[in-house]
Amino acid sequence: MKLTEKKVRHRRKQIDTTLPKIKDKFLPLVTGAKQLDKIEFRPFLHHEESNFYSVNEDGELISLWLEQQPNIEWLLLEECRNLESLRVISSKLSEIPEFIFHMPLLKALNFSHNQLKKIPDSISQLSLLERLDYSDNQLTNIPETMSQLVELKELVLRNNEFKVFPNIIFELVSITHLSLDCNNLTTIPSRIAKLTKLKFLSLTDNSLSKLPVTIKKCQRIEELVLNENKFTELPDIVCQLKSLKGLYIAQNQLIQIPDSIKQLTGLNILILNGNQLDILPDNIKKLVSLRFLLLDNNQLTSLPNSIGELKQLRMLEIGNNKLTSVPESIKQLKLLEQLSLIDNPLQFPDPLFHELTPQEKIQTLIAIQNSILKPLKQAKILVVGDERVGKTSVINRLLGNSHNVNQTTTQGIDISELDFGDFTANIWDFAGQELTHQTHQFF
Repeated sequence: MKLTEKKVRHRRKQIDTTLPKIKDKFLPLVTGAKQLDKIEFRPFLHHEESNFYSVNEDGELISLWLEQQPNIEWLLLEECRNLESLRVISSKLSEIPEFIFHMPLLKALNFSHNQLKKIPDSISQLSLLERLDYSDNQLTNIPETMSQLVELKELVLRNNEFKVFPNIIFELVSITHLSLDCNNLTTIPSRIAKLTKLKFLSLTDNSLSKLPVTIKKCQRIEELVLNENKFTELPDIVCQLKSLKGLYIAQNQLIQIPDSIKQLTGLNILILNGNQLDILPDNIKKLVSLRFLLLDNNQLTSLPNSIGELKQLRMLEIGNNKLTSVPESIKQLKLLEQLSLIDNPLQFPDPLFHELTPQEKIQTLIAIQNSILKPLKQAKILVVGDERVGKTSVINRLLGNSHNVNQTTTQGIDISELDFGDFTANIWDFAGQELTHQTHQFF
């Protein structure tokens, strides 16, 4: 496929001329894309929304990331024998040309957000592959030949149609990052113990209610994501993962947190919002490294005094619970940058309270809780109307006075007190002259 000299010049104008030149024959592949100074293997778990490419010193493509490109020039791409990273997402692909799986230098491959139903057996030819993302497709299984991908470290299969955990994954012993979010999994096989290098495991939005005991063999796991499943209790076995730094188990059906959580002394992030928790264990104070604690949308009626010992907390979210007070020890959380207390039956002075800094919120609530409050037991009664219609006479009868036929006209306002046991009514008798009518609105 040849380009005329005129077209080549036009292509060059569309590409940043301050960066290294790409070989002319590859220009159609990168029009509208941004050039990176060097190849960057950014984690596929973080969605990029731009088109990028990288070239080597000879102007050969080594990285190509494209989005929403249904008309890719595959013949040109087949000549890119030096590609190390290829990303073609949201491009309505239903199949991938076979030559892609014979590119000898590929280390990263991303075909997410397409319409793919299978991964070809020939993927085993990509012996250097380290990152593979087939999320948001229509996969139901993966080929056994993938067991030959001995260098594979990141595998993302989010939002497919898996009903059973693919067993071949347990042969990928180099895996460090695994995502199977948004599938139809109901169990995790005990063979997960083979993934001893696993650092990140995400299983959000499945139908899991328990984990295998053998997961304790995965002692390198640093982040475990179990949001939107069917857990009614936090598995004790999770608390034996000593390297855990982030535990996400939001929007399940947890009713309590086990005492064993005290073992997770290295935990930085604990996400528990959207459960049925009504109490936190006192030994949560053992999580001395905790920086983010999210407890929104639970049934908490109180917080333990020990929460004040979480001195590293930066974020505390406890909105939409049933708190009527907060412990004084919360004043010890000096590093808080975000504190949410909305939708609790706390005594908020006014809506602007939620715009205060965390420390200002704490000081305000503690001050209100420590103040001596008693019912006012007073009422105000305003009596207004035209002059000489008997307003004062009615008030006199309420006060127990006899009717005075010579009652004088009220001038300005007369205030009387009427006692009802422990309650007092302050009766304001307004003059009825037309001149005073405009003043009624101020009372």
